[in-house]
Amino acid sequence: MAIRSSVLLKVVQLILDFFAAHPEMSPGLTAALAKLRTLGETLRGLTTTTQAGTARSQKGAERFLDQQQQLKFIFLQPLASLARSAYRGFPKRIAEFRIGKLTDDSREGFLTRCDAIQLALVANLADFLALGMDPAVPDQFAVALAELRALPAEVNGGRLARKQARGDIDRTADQLMAVIHQLDGLVRLKYRDDVATLAAWQVARHIPWANRATAPDTPATGAAPAGGTPAT
Repeated sequence: MAIRSSVLLKVVQLILDFFAAHPEMSPGLTAALAKLRTLGETLRGLTTTTQAGTARSQKGAERFLDQQQQLKFIFLQPLASLARSAYRGFPKRIAEFRIGKLTDDSREGFLTRCDAIQLALVANLADFLALGMDPAVPDQFAVALAELRALPAEVNGGRLARKQARGDIDRTADQLMAVIHQLDGLVRLKYRDDVATLAAWQVARHIPWANRATAPDTPATGAAPAGGTPAT
């Protein structure tokens, strides 16, 4: 079952705090603790990458919507108005410059429609210039469209980074769990006659699984129940 990386990082920190308070360690504990610390730092870095990918995707999506509205207001709507003037009485010609009602539902659909309008503008440029349109408009429109087209790549790039980090997070979390199990066995053997230390360890290494409504029952004395504590 999966565990959130933020929860696992808290457990790692509690374990590190436990060993800071109990520095007497065997070589095996020392090596396992060093591995835990390294994997914890790796997981922290991957979590940051995931968060950055999410923020990048969200920022790209917001920028796309903002620039989409600007493109409509600055270029598409004025060109549609000029087309209605130039081709009055010819609805099919006017329709070549119409934005459409459903393009907002799809980035690709909107960009495809913009490409068609751009081609129609170039093919009929003389008609628009005759109405007094600035000759620089086609190039300006092309630049604005290219900038808009680059934004979905930014969104997808953020999603890809997040997906790759997610796979690495799962692998690192699995390795961390193995080390925590290793430490659990070593600590419980080392402090098998020290009830207070074992109780402190049980608190430190406890993993609050999301689908467990309550934590395992702990005897009032703080001692481990007969047969040992079920491994998490």
